Amino acid sequence: MQDQYHNYRTVTTLTDVVRLTLKIRHCVNASCAFFHKPYRPEGEGALALPKYEFGLDVIALVGALRFQSKMTVPKIHQELLRRKVEISERSVTHLLERYEELLALHLKDDDRLRDLLSE
Repeated sequence: MQDQYHNYRTVTTLTDVVRLTLKIRHCVNASCAFFHKPYRPEGEGALALPKYEFGLDVIALVGALRFQSKMTVPKIHQELLRRKVEISERSVTHLLERYEELLALHLKDDDRLRDLLSE
């Protein structure tokens, strides 16, 4: 793999606003599955979902506040602002939807459920 170009991305986490420089790579070997296809750094996915400006830690907190603390979207918005996370109420709603999608994917994990139920 060789560096092809750089992308820049800003991600807001619970503790900071992070500016990422992503080295996009591609393979120059014609027989490679990644031949001239962009390959993004794996570590990017540990911070945020693709095309989202808020980190996974923010999504997790939004979900916890909603489902464990039973907070409404306006209350979650106020809590994030109190924690110095600059976010709109509409973005809180979008992050809550992403949280629900991630939770559904986790719950649908057949292998995990099979292991839990086998006991």
